[in-house]
Amino acid sequence: MAESLRDRKKAATMRHVQLVAIDLFEERGFNAVRVEEIAAAADVSPSTVYRYFGTKEGLVIHDEHDDLLFEAVEEALAEHSLQEVADQALALIDHDHFRRDAELTLRRTKLWFDVPTVRAAALVSVDRWVDDLTGMVLASPHHDYAPDEARIRVASLLWGLIAAIECWYRAGAEGSLGDYLRARLTLVSPATAG
Repeated sequence: MAESLRDRKKAATMRHVQLVAIDLFEERGFNAVRVEEIAAAADVSPSTVYRYFGTKEGLVIHDEHDDLLFEAVEEALAEHSLQEVADQALALIDHDHFRRDAELTLRRTKLWFDVPTVRAAALVSVDRWVDDLTGMVLASPHHDYAPDEARIRVASLLWGLIAAIECWYRAGAEGSLGDYLRARLTLVSPATAG
């Protein structure tokens, strides 16, 4: 029970700090804001910001839904194809990420694609996700891909979804991002059907 309360407090603090940071980034520009200023505005220490987010770019890249998503994906890979797992993952975060937090998701997406240092850090993060997910696929009894095939399939799917997010954003971010991604998933799924 205490751990659950601690986790909730940590998540609430992280969300608060992220919102304060995004407000400051939008108000003054990403490069003009220092972590120390974010920490002061959020009433936390700079070390707390670094401990929770790692870097200033991490304040944008961090997604509170990632842990839930990766746990669900790892479990689903034991019984489902990559296509089915991607569908399930998008459905899992649809309400909270794409509907309840639609405004925050759009604000983060704008910074992700429009600020070069954030974009560069995000690309490194996606590459790390490819590594992690490839490991999950290789460990799954449901899949018998060779390591290079697993990595190519996972990378095709993840980078395809990132491309779809950018297309949605550049086209004016109309409608639900979740609906847009599910509709575009078929564009990257033929290589992931196994």
